[in-house]
Formats: sequence, structure tokens, C-alpha cells
Amino acid sequence: MPNTQELLELKPFAAGRPTGLASSADIKNAYDRARLIGRHYAISLQDILTLSPKFWAFHLDTIHAESGNSLVVLTTHLNLCIGTLGDYLPDRPALQPLIEKLLNFDINGQFLLTEVGWGVDADELKTTATLRSDAGFELHTPHHQAAKFMSWTTTDAGTPSGAVVFARLIVDDEDRGIRPFWVMLHDGQKMEQGVVSYALPKRAGAPAIDHAVTIFNHKILPKEALLGTLEKPEDPVTHFSAIIHRASIGTLSISTVNVPCLKLCTYIAAKYSNRRHVTGPNGSQIPVLKYRTQQRPILHALAQSFVWEAAAKYAANIFTASKDTAVQSTTAIVFKCAIQTAAQQTLATLGERCGAQGLYEHNTIISCQSLMRGNSLAEGDTVVIAIRLVSNLLVSDHPLPPSPYPDAPLVKYAAGLLAEAKEVLASLPEGTKDVNDEAFNAAILPLCQPIAEAMGYALAYEGARKQGVPDGLLGAFETGIVLQGASWFVQNVGWKRADILKREEDALSTLMPRLEKLLEEGWEGVGPYARAPLLTEEAWHGFVGRLPRFGGQEDEEKKMCGGARL
Repeated sequence: MPNTQELLELKPFAAGRPTGLASSADIKNAYDRARLIGRHYAISLQDILTLSPKFWAFHLDTIHAESGNSLVVLTTHLNLCIGTLGDYLPDRPALQPLIEKLLNFDINGQFLLTEVGWGVDADELKTTATLRSDAGFELHTPHHQAAKFMSWTTTDAGTPSGAVVFARLIVDDEDRGIRPFWVMLHDGQKMEQGVVSYALPKRAGAPAIDHAVTIFNHKILPKEALLGTLEKPEDPVTHFSAIIHRASIGTLSISTVNVPCLKLCTYIAAKYSNRRHVTGPNGSQIPVLKYRTQQRPILHALAQSFVWEAAAKYAANIFTASKDTAVQSTTAIVFKCAIQTAAQQTLATLGERCGAQGLYEHNTIISCQSLMRGNSLAEGDTVVIAIRLVSNLLVSDHPLPPSPYPDAPLVKYAAGLLAEAKEVLASLPEGTKDVNDEAFNAAILPLCQPIAEAMGYALAYEGARKQGVPDGLLGAFETGIVLQGASWFVQNVGWKRADILKREEDALSTLMPRLEKLLEEGWEGVGPYARAPLLTEEAWHGFVGRLPRFGGQEDEEKKMCGGARL
């Protein structure tokens, strides 16, 4: 067999300038959209700090599914940047003019925490801010692994940008722990002295934004840049959690954006499936939506969309009302773990059911999937936060609040998986309670994410029931989860596979006649955001007409494609 390794030495295979970079025009458009959306909502500092209903409702707006790159800008700008600055405002009233400029989107606000080499362990970050003799600071990236990663810091948007930057405070050669600093990055045209931004390629399948690697080269900061005090905290762990607490809010708030993504993509897939036809045995044209293989993923997605929307509001209410950080953390984590897994699976399937059309960003579905895939990592990697939550529940044996629906299958499922994990833990050698222990690592860690997800499904069920989601939709949602955990229900509830499949068939058969009405009346207002070219013949031909063209004459094309159904 020929060895192709020698081809790697030839010019076409040589490593050159990275490709796939987003265009400056697309990046500027993302920020322009973000500014329009932000000013339209006019979210106040009070909304951000108190987590008002307006704050939560903002994340459920369908416009985020249509303009995902703007969402990335907005959530960081509002929750992380302005939210963090707002925490220091009572002791630093001089921050008010800066916050006003940020609220008006005159300055883009960023949040630079994680580094190339430190993500889930961001408390080990290496960027330093050394106190100078003039009471100012010198912000520095000591090596490339300490470069800030992913935050959008280039000048492509054409608008001034600043950031809350986290660095180790060094005073008289003593590390006094991590502090946030306010740092201007650029004026919209030129980078600040001592700040270097390397534009990263566009994320695969996701809308364009200027993700970057950011380095500080002995950047001089005034003394006012420090947010907080010079004193060394008594408890560095608690202090770090406190200064990044807006990230825990983002764990929940950004995860709720899965809801508008599910709604819009379900709408698009359903409408396209009704428009797309295949030829039957007698030559008749049959919409693919007639077939159960097309109905099934769409109906499950429909049910999920209704249930998760109710669950998002329910979880937000719990999070806002509770003063117990453990309750807030548990709510955010289980919601995120569950909706992330469910939405990624559902969006992938909806894209597949749209055939080749589903592979393209311009048809929205894969773009939404890629956008929200990033949320699996942002504001808490789902695997890591699930391990932290569940291992703590197992080791501390802290009781969970009782469910108002203890006999519901999904509530039993979550409780059952947690009970199984407790049995596994009890079977391990005594003293095995650390995630770094070999036995705990092998036996317990793989159980954590499924448990967190099951807890999230139970939360969603509770929220949907409390908010009056119709039984047909709730039943379809429930059967979808039961199918995923079928082995547990067969073993512990006594259902047979045939029983589970019959439950699904009944639920879907009940929903199918109501599909169109639920799409149009249950989701009033989603339709205008569905602008994917695959939805209508007119939209498709308009899209093709704007593509780069090679050969042919326009009149020939009209004769050729005038009656085509694509």
C-alpha cells in the first residue's frame, strides 16, 4: 500500500496562515445587531443585579436563535462585565459613568477569566498584576499558556472595548490572590499599548464573532483599575467564588437560550418537512411529514420546547427567590446539564431530518446547535459541574428538597440513579471520597453527569406541571426521557420495552393532529424569525440568486428552474 506521509511535505499540505477566519464585516454586523437588541431591551443595572423578570425574559427571546453571534456579545457584556462592575459600585461610585457607557453600548464589555492552560481550574490562572511604586499596576502575561482565551478582543467591531480582567495581585513579591481589574482593550481602531489580540478562526458551524487569544505585555494600569482591595483574603477559595459569582448566574441564564433555539429549529424543521415532497408509488407527491420517521423527532422537539420553556421560568424563579447558594447552584447545574444534552441531541436530529439542507448555517438549525454547543463549556463545563455537584451530594449525604410529584416516573428516575450511586460508593474501600482517588474516579465519576441530567429532567417535569403545560406535551416529553433510560425503567418499574414504545406511540399520535396549531398559536411570534432559505420556494430562489455565479445566462436559468421544487 502506498504511504501518503510524503505528501505532507508538499506545499498544498504545508501549514500556512490559519483559515476559516470570520470577516470583519460579519463581526461588525454581530456587534451592530447586539447594540440594537441591547438598546431595544434597555436592561438596567438594577435588572442585572436583582435578576429581574426582564433579565430572564431577555434570554428567552427568539431573536437570539436568529442572531446567535449577537447573543455571545450580549450575555458577556450584560451579565458578566456590567454585573461584576455593579457589585463594586456601592464602594466605588466613580464607576457609575463607565457603567452608563456600557449600558448604552458605547463601550463593548468583556470578561477575561480563563486562560489557554487554565479553564475549569481558572483559580490557578497565571496572569499577574503587580503593584507599582506609584500605586498603579503592571498587568502581564508571563507565558503563552497564560494568555486569555476565547474572549472577543479584536478591533473588528469598530467600537471601543474594555474588559474585567482577572489576574494575580502581586504586592511586594507576595501573591495576594486573584482580583478583577478594569482594563481598556482598544478604542475601536487601535489596540491599547501593552494589549495584543490574536484573532482565532471562526468556530465550526457557529455564527461569526471575533474570538481571540489575548496577551498583556507589561500593560500599565492606574490604581483605579483594581476592583476590590489590596488585602490578602483569609479564604482564597471563597473569595474567588465571590468575585466570579456572575458566572454561576450565567450557568443558568445562557442555558435558557436553548429554549428559543429549540422553538425556532422545531418550527423550521416542521415547516420544511411539510413542504418537502417525495414521489409515491402512483406518482403522487407526498410531504415527508406524513412519515413517522419525520414526525417523531419533530413532535419530541415540540414537546421539549414547551416543557423547557416552562422549566426555564420555573428554574429562574427558584434561583432568584433563594438566598441559599447551594440551592441556586444545584438548580443552575441540573438545568444546564439536562437541557444541554437534550437540546444537542434534538437539534442534531432535526438537522438530519432536513437532509443536505440541514448541513448549512444559513438554514439555522446547525448554527443553533453549534452556538449552544459552546454553552456546554461556557460558565461551567457540564461534565465538571456535574461531578462537583453529584460527588458533593454523595459524600455529604445532603438531602434534596422533596419533589411535589414523588410518583412521577422522571422524579423516580432521578432518585433511583442517585440511590444506585450511593450503593456504589458504599461498596468502595472505606475513606474513598475524593475525586482523585482511583476507585472513586473509576466507579463514581462516570455516574455523575447522567445523575445531574436526570435531576434536571425531574426539575423540568415539575416546572411544566406547575405552569400548566398540557398533558399531551408533557407526556411526549416524559416518554422521550424514559426511552433514553429504558433499561432503568425495565429493571426498576417493571415496564417492558413494548410498554415504553406503546407509551411513546400514544403520546405522538395524540400530538400529531395538533402540530400545526401548536406551532402557529402556541408559539405566536416565532414565525417571523424563521428566515431560513429552505422554508419557501421564493426564499430559496432568492438565496441562490445572491450566491457567486459561474457560467450560464439568466434567461436560460429561468427556463430551466422555473418549475423546480427544491
